[in-house]
Amino acid sequence: SSILLSLATGLLATNIVYVHSMVDTKIDTACEKQTLATILKTKQLQLIALSVFTFVPYVIGFIVSPILGFLLLITLPIAIFLIQTMKNNLRYKLLFRFLPKKAWKHIIKTGNEVFYTRWLLARNFMTLFVGIICLYYLCEALL
Repeated sequence: SSILLSLATGLLATNIVYVHSMVDTKIDTACEKQTLATILKTKQLQLIALSVFTFVPYVIGFIVSPILGFLLLITLPIAIFLIQTMKNNLRYKLLFRFLPKKAWKHIIKTGNEVFYTRWLLARNFMTLFVGIICLYYLCEALL
């Protein structure tokens, strides 16, 4: 189970980097930078790869323990929201309500809200997912 959950965590860490490379696909292509997003080229193939990085960890959770798998479904709305933001190139300011106003103003001023919205979403998704795994095993150890 440790190896499988390490794989799930690795996929989620890859997800963070991959989301960033999807945002930079046009720039990376112009600079001839080779990333998975530029290699896949089409938005449809990029979204399939994103879906693998996002949803395979759930399958792994169910393989390790059905109870853990069901607990991890708490994060499913975040996963779906992440896919939707990448699919539709949407800008969401909702996430920044958790940041100090000064930070949000600075991000807007520098024009980085698209990057930070998606990066924070992917990062927070991974943090919650892994946190649930940790809590599951802590409860299992205590009981």
